[in-house]
Amino acid sequence: QGLAFIRDEPKAYVRLLGRKAVLACSNVEVPGNFSMDIDRELCPSLGLAFLPFGVILAFALPGLYIFFSRRLDGLILPVTLLGSFLVMLIFFVNTRYRLWMVPPACVFAGIGADAILRNIRSGLEGPIMLAVAAAVVVLSQPVFCPIPPLSRNSGDARMWRNLGETYQFKHDAEKAGWAFERAHRLDPGMQIPKPESLP
Repeated sequence: QGLAFIRDEPKAYVRLLGRKAVLACSNVEVPGNFSMDIDRELCPSLGLAFLPFGVILAFALPGLYIFFSRRLDGLILPVTLLGSFLVMLIFFVNTRYRLWMVPPACVFAGIGADAILRNIRSGLEGPIMLAVAAAVVVLSQPVFCPIPPLSRNSGDARMWRNLGETYQFKHDAEKAGWAFERAHRLDPGMQIPKPESLP
């Protein structure tokens, strides 16, 4: 069915690839069967990863340029980065599949940041790389995400409801009520269980 869609509607497929590329580079963490926003709340130490992906990618692009223009060694890094990106384009974009991009992207971000600092006052290369990095940081913001906020909130609301049901099954009424309240806050129209055991 997917191959038939590509064959019958190539323009729509190209548009879909464009949306997926933007989503793969966005600061929005795309939930699958888990949500990074919920995980961050349940495990505060995840907040230590304070740099959003768009910032890492913004400096990684100049790093990739330096890598290829100066023919540096270590082909495994760009292959891992670009290969992970292509896999997401071919299949689907999800937070956990983007995880493979992060280590090589961090290496290239270091190369890119170093190149920008070294060349910012000499010639055009440094300012151009800085302008590209700034543009990527801006475009990676959630406001440019192709998934509307309502859809993202709805997905998180379902996960909060599922978490509440899990706590309810474990007879933890306080935590179940907390999770159900978070679900209702994100999606007021969602059907939320209200058993007598909940406060």
